[in-house]
Amino acid sequence: MASEVQNATPVAQERICSTADGQPAASPEMDHVSRGNTLSDVLRSRRIRGIQKLVAVFLVCMLACVLFGNLLHGGSVMIALAYLRGERLIIDPIVAFANDGLPGEEREILFRVLNFTDRPVKLLGANSSCTCASTKDLPLVIPPAESRMLSVTYRFSEAQSSLEEIVTLYTDDRQRSRLVVRIKRRVANTVELGTTKTSL
Repeated sequence: MASEVQNATPVAQERICSTADGQPAASPEMDHVSRGNTLSDVLRSRRIRGIQKLVAVFLVCMLACVLFGNLLHGGSVMIALAYLRGERLIIDPIVAFANDGLPGEEREILFRVLNFTDRPVKLLGANSSCTCASTKDLPLVIPPAESRMLSVTYRFSEAQSSLEEIVTLYTDDRQRSRLVVRIKRRVANTVELGTTKTSL
């Protein structure tokens, strides 16, 4: 083997040169190619990461534009937060307040239902935890990327014992078949002083 190495040309000597454990040693040309491939992989990885960052920034900017545009068109922070949570069928507000009233009096409470999906969504019907809340706008179809106002009539009665009622809306959306809102009744605290009532 030693004589073969001595009689061989320099290039051949590099190819048949062996390491101490008998395995072929890497030639300078192969080592150069290996370093070149490693550098190429590093550069390619950096380019991919750079592109991913640009795409992420673009998507965040687009989402910010959508949410900002929504806020400009009468939206609320709650709508933006719901959208960030992944909700695409949103009702606002989720908690509404009805000022205290006399038995028989009614309050009309408006809710805004937003459809951020790519298909029409129909509100099929509603159910409430008491007979004091009712809707008259159902069924209601909300086109994609649009919103509709929904009116709920709240009627005061002497039999009411709860200060909060729940209204459940049923939809034909497979991702969110129910929308739940709460109506809270504000009660004015009064103290009788002789024949005069003073609000606290």
